[in-house]
Amino acid sequence: MLRTTGFIRAFCIGVAGIAAMTASAALANDDTQYWQFLILNAAAGKDGRLTFEISPRARADAVGDEQLLTRITYDHRLNDHVTIGGGSAFVGAVGPDEIRPHQQLILTSGMVEARTRVEERFFVGADRMAVRLRQRLQLTVPLARAVRGLISGEVLYNARTQNVGMPTGVDSWRLRTGLQYRLADQLEVTGSYLLLLSPRGVREDQWSHVPQIMLTWRM
Repeated sequence: MLRTTGFIRAFCIGVAGIAAMTASAALANDDTQYWQFLILNAAAGKDGRLTFEISPRARADAVGDEQLLTRITYDHRLNDHVTIGGGSAFVGAVGPDEIRPHQQLILTSGMVEARTRVEERFFVGADRMAVRLRQRLQLTVPLARAVRGLISGEVLYNARTQNVGMPTGVDSWRLRTGLQYRLADQLEVTGSYLLLLSPRGVREDQWSHVPQIMLTWRM
């Protein structure tokens, strides 16, 4: 218990430090995006859950640069702390469309959740399949009877690029904070803010501010 409490405290201090540094930085090369999520989560057998997700995404200053992500995932709970799963997504965008299978491992302990995800990315017209690794750490804290606060940090790493000669490395760093409100026994809404940093090598890094709204129906 003491170890978990100390870990949570250290994690919160670290995230707060990152937020303070980014808030004080001069974000000259930034943009704003809007992400929406409609999610259906249903039981699939005794220990399984099936999740279907639709996520329209758009940039505030780029008309016609919309993106639509559709994803389906099956998760199987092995015990109180370990869940494994997998699925696939289709991403339709202004650029090449993408098919994105994934596999994931989720570890939970109290209010802390760690998710490791591997994505295989197939782009139309690309040289080969790309591989991206994602590691997320999330803290969820009950604030009231129907309200929970959440904060998470995630790193996305390109282990293999879709075109020969493209550099591998960190794709983006993500910091997200928000509130989740249970409207009914099966329905909840989450409002959050995502700060996204995309390293650009010798070019100026890209910062994105992403307000998010998520509606989840659980069956």
